[in-house]
Amino acid sequence: INRRGQLLTTILIGNNVCNVASALLFAMLFQRIDAYVPLDLSRIPSPESWFLTPVLVVFSEMIPKSLYRIYAFSLTMKSVPALAFFFFLLSPLFWIVDLVSKAFGGGSGDSRNAGVREEILLVAVEGVRRGNIFDSADQIMKNALGMKGGAIGALAVGVDEWKRRHAVYRPSQMLSEFGGERGLRADEVVVFDEELRLPLGSVSLLDVAERRGVSGIATFGALMKPLPRLKSGMEALSCLRRMPPDSPRHYLVLSGDEPVGILDKMSLFEAAFAKN
Repeated sequence: INRRGQLLTTILIGNNVCNVASALLFAMLFQRIDAYVPLDLSRIPSPESWFLTPVLVVFSEMIPKSLYRIYAFSLTMKSVPALAFFFFLLSPLFWIVDLVSKAFGGGSGDSRNAGVREEILLVAVEGVRRGNIFDSADQIMKNALGMKGGAIGALAVGVDEWKRRHAVYRPSQMLSEFGGERGLRADEVVVFDEELRLPLGSVSLLDVAERRGVSGIATFGALMKPLPRLKSGMEALSCLRRMPPDSPRHYLVLSGDEPVGILDKMSLFEAAFAKN
């Protein structure tokens, strides 16, 4: 999936090899049959068109495509071992093709972006024709292409800046201490260590409301969940794609092993869907 261009190249090379091999095998078979049959088969004009082409169309085109359209996932998963084998077998060829492409100026970031945008536009046009795509799709495409290559660290808020903007809590603080206008800006609050230097985790406000006053669960530390971690250099678009719908709202952004900021997931959504 991450190397779709090379995968398609593998499939196309295999397709051409099969076509050439089938033509050679048919020629050998036809000559042997012609030697044993009393009729002069060599007078048949273009015998491969009469005999080989229908076989290829039926068994190499129509039947496989119909089966893969109906049982796409199961057949694709069964094809993975064979595709992987030929993929790695042809890896040296990919390297040579890549060198040739770069020598002629191909494969630049701008050309890839243009190709991606052209493909997305084709999908968008088809979606508009069918009436199942919304009007702001072009804006979202621009936002997505803008996020491609951009680091996630650019969307994070520094730890010190976060503490100035938001209410923060220590693990030992009582749930009864929660409140205030700043604490209600999000559905989670970030919990720091006792010195308020390092973000440790987050607590859902729904959990606070449900558990406040429950015996045995009186502090933020009892409800705290660790903050998921992201590297500051990770691509923003890639992070957006990998975040499941039920993922936490806040992430700790690291540069090496050093915390440099906190990312609110809504910042990613705004970067992807907001209108400029």
